[in-house]
Amino acid sequence: MPTGEAANDMRSIDREIGARLPSTRQVLGISQQIFAKKVGVSFQQIQKYEKGINRLSAGMLVKICQSKA
Repeated sequence: MPTGEAANDMRSIDREIGARLPSTRQVLGISQQIFAKKVGVSFQQIQKYEKGINRLSAGMLVKICQSKA
């Protein structure tokens, strides 16, 4: 488990990735509920991703990228 500066860097990366999700949804023209359904999670989970509270796994990033197609 990373500590100190490395952990802070990881949290900032999580927040940066999450901050990009709303614009992705806007491009797609869909709500959190519809986006969540497309990627197979709850809309609450999408909210947590967007706020950087929960980390996106590599697999979830792939699903999100595929949902844009």
